[in-house]
Amino acid sequence: VGTDRAAVVVEVGDHRIVAPDNGVALPAARRLADRADGAPEIRVYDVAYDDDTTASNTFHGRDVFAPAAARVHEAEAVTDADRIVPTDEWVDLAFPDPEIGDDGATGEVLVVDDFGNTITNVPGRVLDGRSSVTVNGESAPVRDAYAEMEPGERLVTVGSHGNVEFAVNQGRGDDAFGLAAGDDVSIDW
Repeated sequence: VGTDRAAVVVEVGDHRIVAPDNGVALPAARRLADRADGAPEIRVYDVAYDDDTTASNTFHGRDVFAPAAARVHEAEAVTDADRIVPTDEWVDLAFPDPEIGDDGATGEVLVVDDFGNTITNVPGRVLDGRSSVTVNGESAPVRDAYAEMEPGERLVTVGSHGNVEFAVNQGRGDDAFGLAAGDDVSIDW
């Protein structure tokens, strides 16, 4: 917040994400493209906005990006005045890609939240139709909700972010699975 950066519109099909050009919008855009039929193209546009010198240093969401979003919404399309940003100029957050095969997936723990839930980069769709998987050599049940397990029991689930998550009902998944942010993880089925 408070830095000199452009507002961009990341367009995926009928969806538009207005954000700072710092890479934060591209993971969301990729997720939208993965869920869409035909995987639409992701396009990034510079968006002109009034460079009001009264914009605060701490409220760019209010002073810069909300007006840019309103401009895009009112136009209902990105205008010719906005420049398409070539892909080699995109600012992107680099998340590691998982490897998914017929017998399993390998990925990385992206983050462990305050509750010990261990969130990976492996898409949740790999758990579809599975009742259990093996995580780094140890079997664990696949469940839709924590409450499907007794307190203290481990589970593998799809978190709100759409990726595979290792957890414990009323406990810490990081401790139970022996994992920390940045660790490699193998999920076999």
